[in-house]
Amino acid sequence: MADKTVLPPQAYTTVLSNRFTSEQIDAFITSSGKPTFVYGSLMFPSIIGNVTQTRENVIANAMTRAVLLGHQRYAVIGADFPAIMASEDSTHSVEGILVFGLNSEQRARLDVFESGLYTKETVQIEVALKEGGTRIIDGQVYIWGGDRDELHEIEESLWTVDSFIQSSSYESWGSG
Repeated sequence: MADKTVLPPQAYTTVLSNRFTSEQIDAFITSSGKPTFVYGSLMFPSIIGNVTQTRENVIANAMTRAVLLGHQRYAVIGADFPAIMASEDSTHSVEGILVFGLNSEQRARLDVFESGLYTKETVQIEVALKEGGTRIIDGQVYIWGGDRDELHEIEESLWTVDSFIQSSSYESWGSG
């Protein structure tokens, strides 16, 4: 029996098309501090919205594609969520989503959600600009804090958006 095809939710496809100007990014950072880079289930506005208690359409409008350089994404053994770790190869990168505009309460909710498995670090993130080109900005990301042997090598099993939206975790978290 073939896997059923599941399309990404509309809010997620909106996020993928969002681009901000350099001035908009400056305004976000001035009003709410460093953005947060997400690279797994939190890339979906419905899920990060549930975690931060923010309406899906509001948070989706403050999210855009981004790239974290010098890191790799891994699949966590026995889980439907990924992890990232710094790579010895500076050419490795992780594509994900940059979330702007989170207030201190929303950040605290993310910290609780990610606690135990991840540590929060400040990193440099590349973001595409609406006017063209890219910009490197400081942001925060949750890095795997567990044992390396709990992760699949990237060549063996890469966590993907497609595999996640077909998982039971997305059904329970993302269709909220």
